Amino acid sequence: MYGQAVDNNGNKVAANGVLEEVRVSEEQNNYIIPIGSTGYAAEKVALDIKNNITSYPYLENYIDNLCVESDPNAIAKLVLHIITDIRNNVVNQSTEPPTKVGDL
Repeated sequence: MYGQAVDNNGNKVAANGVLEEVRVSEEQNNYIIPIGSTGYAAEKVALDIKNNITSYPYLENYIDNLCVESDPNAIAKLVLHIITDIRNNVVNQSTEPPTKVGDL
């Protein structure tokens, strides 16, 4: 979520630390669930995933909502649904780790 920093001019920008954490998480074969609607680094990650959605099949049915949903309760339900879907459909059907997109 979010992932904002302030640059030298006082402008809010995407936090490089968050982008680095996503890269490390991908290297460790973790599932990435970006809440792009919160903006900043989360939005960048979500858009990168959306542009490479075939590498993230577990998000194919959800990425559009992750990019636009702003209601906190709806976001929580959506994330829980994604986790349940991963557990029931992805993890149980395959021993292969998720595919990586590469550097963000």
